Amino acid sequence: MSRLQVQPLSLVSFLVVSLAKAHALGAASPVAGKWSVVAKSPDGGRDYPSSLEISEEGGQLKGKSTSALGVTELQSVRLDGEQFSFEIVLTIDDNKVAFRIGAALRDGNRLEGRWKTRDADFSGEWTARRVEAAPRPEAAPAPKPAAVAAPRTFTGTWYAVTTIPDGSRRDFRLELAEENGRLAGKFVLREMKVDLRDVTAKDGVLRLRFPFRTAEVEALVTMEAQLTAEGTLKGKWSAEGGESGEFTAGKPVDL
Repeated sequence: MSRLQVQPLSLVSFLVVSLAKAHALGAASPVAGKWSVVAKSPDGGRDYPSSLEISEEGGQLKGKSTSALGVTELQSVRLDGEQFSFEIVLTIDDNKVAFRIGAALRDGNRLEGRWKTRDADFSGEWTARRVEAAPRPEAAPAPKPAAVAAPRTFTGTWYAVTTIPDGSRRDFRLELAEENGRLAGKFVLREMKVDLRDVTAKDGVLRLRFPFRTAEVEALVTMEAQLTAEGTLKGKWSAEGGESGEFTAGKPVDL
């Protein structure tokens, strides 16, 4: 239990992702859309902001959340009137910890509730406000070809997560900025912060390289990712020596 108390970043992720799991009934769920979330630590002394997006498919809701831990999918949601609940499982120090959330929809644009660990007595407040409503299904336009993404589309801080070959999860950041019409930036992993090389963005595809150095490993890593219609990145990385993997990344919603 004390281990959970010293994990502020994990709390951020949990509180961030909490909203995305609302349940939809009927043609248009009242919680579908984009939300900005602020969750409080158990003692109420810290605020943890995040962003999430809820969508409806086949009469059911699904969601994803963007936080300092990357993009997280949500699970098991129930909606009863204006009350909804869901669970989310986060990886904390290589351990999976389950959380539950219960909240009430207020005025159609606010959510108020609490988060709680499923197997321990830790909880806190969280609130959310609507940033953007989901389009009604009947008004949805016909699919169009994806537009070419300009370099500025990729600027900002991307929170990413990947699973490396030994099966463990790694969270990192890509900090991108436009300099003289070209992209540049940093790769950040814990205390490691290195310059990116050969950064390009064309036809919605981001490509870059960077040197990865630790006491045990030294390799040049190449990344390539596609910008999705939802504004996230999905791609692959490969390193000299043959190791490779997939990653996803997202940016917090601009308010």
